[in-house]
Amino acid sequence: MRVMLLFFFLLLSGAWLPLSAATVVQIGCSLSIPPYVIPNNDRGIMLDLLRRSLANADLTLQLEYNSNHSNADGFNQGRLDGLCVTNQQATPSAFFASLPLVSFQNVAISLEERSLPLSTISDLSHYRVQGFSLARQLLPAEFSTAVSAAPLYLEQGDQIEQVRALFAGEADVIVMEKTVFRYFLSQLRRQNPTAAAASKPYRYAELFPHTDYYPAFRTATLRDQFDQGFHQLRASGEEQRIIQSYEQLLADYLFR
Repeated sequence: MRVMLLFFFLLLSGAWLPLSAATVVQIGCSLSIPPYVIPNNDRGIMLDLLRRSLANADLTLQLEYNSNHSNADGFNQGRLDGLCVTNQQATPSAFFASLPLVSFQNVAISLEERSLPLSTISDLSHYRVQGFSLARQLLPAEFSTAVSAAPLYLEQGDQIEQVRALFAGEADVIVMEKTVFRYFLSQLRRQNPTAAAASKPYRYAELFPHTDYYPAFRTATLRDQFDQGFHQLRASGEEQRIIQSYEQLLADYLFR
């Protein structure tokens, strides 16, 4: 499956271009949030946008994959030049880009057969919940309050484990980005097409606002270089070409 996905995403046209940058920038990214971050081949919407924006400023992207928690620690300890995903609470000394790199629609997902009454974030306090790494810092403060009272709360660095847990009955609710969930569910179903569990109907509870994610950098100079490169990417139309190339492939890959 990994080999297939590697080949699958290397077919993207226009998203992978040679770099001529001289200065290496070490950026920490999540372990796996496809289609935004795909560590197997250093690809994904976020990574392609980061890479090309930095290249426009004569900078080369070098990636380090870890949980959001570990990446924030590495940044705060001076081992990383920047982060794909963070916020001011986790990295108070960071300089954030002026424009968001991506916008996520995080949702609470449960199995339809459970008919869980999820209408507010505070409702999560009654259930076993699994979130993504650093979710308590990145989602609204009400989420942290709710899961603090939950009978069980875990954060997963590899988000496919959240999807497995939901269909295995190990979690009542999982909180993750909608497209990321569909990606991993499609992957699980392809791995075992006859498995009854992963075919169960599910429902979304749209409890959270859209979340814009801004890359963060160690210095204002590096932030400004990225901003200049990203504005150039947007003005040239390359930003939309990169995003559209993934959208076309995902339309065929994801189960409805």
